[in-house]
Amino acid sequence: MTQLRPLLTCIAAFAVTLAAPVLTWWSVGDLSVHGYAAKDLDYAVQPPRLSPATESLLGALALGVMAVGGATFVIGILRTWIRRSWLAVLALLVVAGAVTGWAWRVMTAGVIGANIGAGIAVLLGGGAVLVLVSAAVARGAYLVLHGRTSAESKDTSSPSSADF
Repeated sequence: MTQLRPLLTCIAAFAVTLAAPVLTWWSVGDLSVHGYAAKDLDYAVQPPRLSPATESLLGALALGVMAVGGATFVIGILRTWIRRSWLAVLALLVVAGAVTGWAWRVMTAGVIGANIGAGIAVLLGGGAVLVLVSAAVARGAYLVLHGRTSAESKDTSSPSSADF
């Protein structure tokens, strides 16, 4: 079981990263112009045709994954299954996911005329996601390549903390 703990913590971090855009997409909700029939609206990207019940189910599942995965990741850090410095990598990826979920709602909003917000979402959101993911990859690579930090190398009580 001791060998599985870092793996479970990594799976939880991966699940939280994937749930972040879905949770944001659900939280933001439909941004379409109200008062017009759907056939009269213009779309930069056609939104998926989901029932309100399906949207609520996806949002609730994403919220549950975020809660359980986030708690697992925090417990992993507190119990030294994974190094605290990985929290920055997870935070960058979660924010990138949140920007992605927001941008998807903006791009799929039904409007009258041109969806200027879609262009802004692609330019600013795409750039932000690129920077955030690049920073997460760089930080992750640094943590993997440089192993334990000097403060962590003094702590020999938990040999599993060297795994990540």
